[in-house]
Amino acid sequence: MGEAEGIQAFKIDMDALKSWISEVIDQNNLRGVVIFGDEFSDFFHHNKNSLGEFQKLVELSNSKPFYCVIATHQRGSLSGENDKAFKTLTDRFITVEIKMPDNIAFELINDALKIKEVAKKQWRILSAALQERTFNSRKKLPNISKWTKKFWKAFC
Repeated sequence: MGEAEGIQAFKIDMDALKSWISEVIDQNNLRGVVIFGDEFSDFFHHNKNSLGEFQKLVELSNSKPFYCVIATHQRGSLSGENDKAFKTLTDRFITVEIKMPDNIAFELINDALKIKEVAKKQWRILSAALQERTFNSRKKLPNISKWTKKFWKAFC
């Protein structure tokens, strides 16, 4: 219905985007423009058969100081081994694989959470209930005793 009424939430005309980026670079005498795209896995999953438009954007780096940094979290499952369009596109990028331990999310959460002084009493009540409800499942996680002690010590 939105399309029939001329309403489009988000539509990119890649040629217009390329022209705009080129114009920004030229008019501002920039030494480069870098676009960071985090978690592009869904984009590649949903556009497996139409990577041509994205390819147009990436090709801009041939003529302008334009750089794309694309992060995916599932590179191995993004495309089939014989997918030539995907290979052509990814060959334009330098691939860097970063491996992290399985429990890194817990460590990041631990480092990010800071309990406000006014909420400490309520936090202690809620965290005690959470500890009790999750005791068996937490016990099954690798290296849980180290993480659990660090986490609960920091917030209880």
